[in-house]
Amino acid sequence: MADNQLKTQLQAILFADTEQFWLNLHRHKYQQLIEELAGWELLQDQPKDEQLNYWQLLQSIAFLRHKIERLHEQLEGHDADYQSFVERLSKAELATEKQLHILKYAETLGASGTQLQQDKQAFTRWFDEGAVIGRYQTLVADLEQDLRFFIAKLGALTNRYLRMSDNELEQAWKKLDLQPFFLRLMATSNNAHVRHGMIRALVNQVSVINEFKADPDLDSELVAELIELLDAENTPYQAIIDILEILIHQRPTFVRSYMWAYVETTLGDNTSLHKHNDQLFIVAAMPRILANKYPLAERDIPLLRELTQHPFARVRQVCIEQLRNLPDKLARELLEQRFEKEVVDSVRFTLVKQLTAARFAADGYAFELWRSHLLGEECLEVKRMLLEQSPRLMLNEAVEVTLDDTSSNQDTVLMQRYLGVLNQALERDPNLAVRRYIARTREQLISFTHQSLHAQLAQALAEQETVYLPGDIDQDTLGRALSMLAQHEQSFNAYREKQGWRIQIDYKRRRRFWRVWHEFFTPSTDKRQSFSHTRAKIPSAQLHVPSCTTAEISATNVPGEALYHLKEASARPHLPLPDYLLSVLSQDQLKTSGKNYTPDGILVVTPPKRLWQRVRAYWHLSVNYAEIDGLRKGNALEQQNYIAQLRKLGFGLEFKPYGSELGCTFSVEPGIAKLFARAGVPGVLVNLGYSFKEYLYSIYQNSIGQLVFFVSTFIAYFWLRHIRLNRKIRSNRAKIPVTIGAGALEESRVPSDSKRHCSVAWHCAWSLKQPGVRP
Repeated sequence: MADNQLKTQLQAILFADTEQFWLNLHRHKYQQLIEELAGWELLQDQPKDEQLNYWQLLQSIAFLRHKIERLHEQLEGHDADYQSFVERLSKAELATEKQLHILKYAETLGASGTQLQQDKQAFTRWFDEGAVIGRYQTLVADLEQDLRFFIAKLGALTNRYLRMSDNELEQAWKKLDLQPFFLRLMATSNNAHVRHGMIRALVNQVSVINEFKADPDLDSELVAELIELLDAENTPYQAIIDILEILIHQRPTFVRSYMWAYVETTLGDNTSLHKHNDQLFIVAAMPRILANKYPLAERDIPLLRELTQHPFARVRQVCIEQLRNLPDKLARELLEQRFEKEVVDSVRFTLVKQLTAARFAADGYAFELWRSHLLGEECLEVKRMLLEQSPRLMLNEAVEVTLDDTSSNQDTVLMQRYLGVLNQALERDPNLAVRRYIARTREQLISFTHQSLHAQLAQALAEQETVYLPGDIDQDTLGRALSMLAQHEQSFNAYREKQGWRIQIDYKRRRRFWRVWHEFFTPSTDKRQSFSHTRAKIPSAQLHVPSCTTAEISATNVPGEALYHLKEASARPHLPLPDYLLSVLSQDQLKTSGKNYTPDGILVVTPPKRLWQRVRAYWHLSVNYAEIDGLRKGNALEQQNYIAQLRKLGFGLEFKPYGSELGCTFSVEPGIAKLFARAGVPGVLVNLGYSFKEYLYSIYQNSIGQLVFFVSTFIAYFWLRHIRLNRKIRSNRAKIPVTIGAGALEESRVPSDSKRHCSVAWHCAWSLKQPGVRP
């Protein structure tokens, strides 16, 4: 066999799972290994009855064993030399004797004669025992790295060899004879990383053996060594997990007892936070170890139940992740139990992901859980996952379940069930972001009825940015299909031509008046260079599909771009962009109204009827572009004011739902319907009240007009209150009865005759003015 061909085959064996990037990065190191393997004597004599790949793989495993043994011997030799050097150095008393020991040890580490001479001269400057110790540590680190690399490769090749020998797995395991090799290395090596690497390789082999239902017993001495490492204090936590994965098949009773004891120690509250973190790493691996055991024993089920109720949320989450490996009855029981009792959202998120398993589609089990939690009280992330899983759940039910319905198609019944729940959630859910996701999910489900059109569009748009479709496709059908694609893609614009529809990804760009106006009044030196700042997007007024996700995260200095609102999980495609309104005004050749297709419905925009109205609207939008765009990006009241201003300019805005299909209705989201219904004078009045509230809350958020209005209002209020109180006082005084008798004059110094005359005069005067007053 040619030398180059042999090296190519060996490289394919050794580095089959290695990316080309790492091969190029470590080309010298890997090439040296391949050359050593190609020159190995045992690889040259191939038996006639052996397959080439099988023989080369087996000899590569033997070569790696040889390399590991040699490196391990070198590592042990360096450790022994280092201990001897430390002892001799500690006993040396004279400086000359210490220098002699240092130079002797430097020669042991591989220093050449020239380097030793330079080291001797460097004693007067900086060279001492720390320099040779640093050389020792570097050399040992390189050996350990090479040793871990060869051990990992040994584990990968033995796994491949065992999988190739799946028909005679036990004989292949005996033929490898790796147990004495592993036992010798773990018994003699003091390096924790080397022992862990050997345990990791052994775990992979044992897992392959149990995957193919073979059960060869491990050597009793090897099992005893693993048990001792399990109880050792310096054993890495990943090594403990690997040992448990090995012993669960060899000593299941012991491992089960160990797990119970370890779980009980984690339930105590007297451990430190660091200890809790260490325990979490091990306990979180226990459900996976138990669930991957073939088959699952009845004695393991109580431990799994205990782990599903563990105080650590990560442990409960790992238990839920292993439901796919549990029996159907147990999996359903644990799923219902955690849905009822779980309070951590991340764990509930994992619960929702398990509903997509095909076995849960029987009897509508997954659908009932999906419906109850979608209509219940869940966080945004959980409900979003429920909605994203809806197409998969419906597909599982369509494939796995046969519905008992003779009057309707199975797909129609499924569609009606799922869309009915989504429509109900759309009306009831208080979270606006959830309602936006519901509207998109409805479109994803109904898209199954037009799979051919969606596949044609997706394939064509992936190849080129401009696509041509035949003209017999209905505009609303095409717009709705593009709207579904725009949920995770860019915007689309379609133009009706003689031969059909021309669909373009993103927008054309041309010079527009508002951009020239904006650049003239807002000059700046920090703008992007080599870019025309007077060109703007030109949407298609005939068929425009805005993107739901492609938008700016934060508002920039230049207006016009759609802003993604995190609380709404949307870029508000239901509100027309100012650029789209300008396109509706400028594209006069269209005989019909412009249509904006969104997941919530169709926005029909009709331009003003008269020419002077269109000119006035175009001027107003161009000059006040930034202010109008700010209203579109503002709060709910500002959005109402945005719609009101557009209608005041003469635009006709109507948001229509998609038509019924397969007996399912697609109602408009209540917030959007209310937004377009309340636009006009009521919206202006509410906006006025909102501005008053802002004035009262802050002295900085008001204008001169608001200040004059409030001062005038309060002046008028105080004057009206003053006039009303004066009139009330006069009226009350007029109604008070008054009687003046002679007793009031007794105490005065007026003579008796005068008193009598004054009394009569007073009585007569009051009698004339007040008829009801008696003297």
